[in-house]
Amino acid sequence: IRARLAAPDRPDAIVVATSDFAALVVELATASGLRVPEDLMVAALTDSEHSRTSDPPITAMDLNHEGLAEHSVELMLARLSGANTPSEAHVIAPDLRVRRSTLRAGFRS
Repeated sequence: IRARLAAPDRPDAIVVATSDFAALVVELATASGLRVPEDLMVAALTDSEHSRTSDPPITAMDLNHEGLAEHSVELMLARLSGANTPSEAHVIAPDLRVRRSTLRAGFRS
């Protein structure tokens, strides 16, 4: 990441898998003299305490793990009770938590 941030063609934004890694990217960018989000926008595909408490807070996907777990247990219990396999998939929609790490001046969410 350090090499990419120092490159003349460095990215405008970085999206990483975890909020832990996103917080590290913010730290590395700041240590390199880059401002988040003015010089580099950062987002994560998972939300956690790291993304909420980072400075700036990091935009992240809330994958709704609680809803997924609840539905999985309900499905398992139904199947153990003899219910048929559902004919359609049940989609647990994620929520995008837009935070300051991707909000540039003049941008409206």
